[in-house]
Amino acid sequence: MRLIFLDIDGVLVTRAELIKGYIPVFNMHGFNADCVKRLNEITNTTKAKIVISSCWRHMEHRKPLLEHIRLQGITGEIIGMTPNSKSGMRGEEIEDFLKEFKQPVDAFVILDDEKTGMGEVTNFLVYIKGGIEKGGLQDEHVAEALKILNQ
Repeated sequence: MRLIFLDIDGVLVTRAELIKGYIPVFNMHGFNADCVKRLNEITNTTKAKIVISSCWRHMEHRKPLLEHIRLQGITGEIIGMTPNSKSGMRGEEIEDFLKEFKQPVDAFVILDDEKTGMGEVTNFLVYIKGGIEKGGLQDEHVAEALKILNQ
């Protein structure tokens, strides 16, 4: 199985979505349609499953979050969310998820606009530098993610 550890702000949410404000029903920002298409390209090409590693996973209710993600056009299967770690470091949370996951993982990639705190999983990071300001997930990030997932 292949996995994508997905951050949301800076990967799928860009400055334009922040300016538009919250979608009232969900009280969450919408996603950039081009970024969603790029994420769907990765999941459609590799059949990778999605694990939410974003701080969005801390929202009070999981069901509205998953519904919101679907309504934004994400087609890949979401299989879980990373746990909280004592350190609060995303890399540690990803490592903890992988240790507890009951199925073999052939490859994984991390899509994130933060590179600090990745620790042992840094080599699997596709760094979305300047994420929110630079338009989130771009074609070069898709190419890098596909390369990592297809190794």
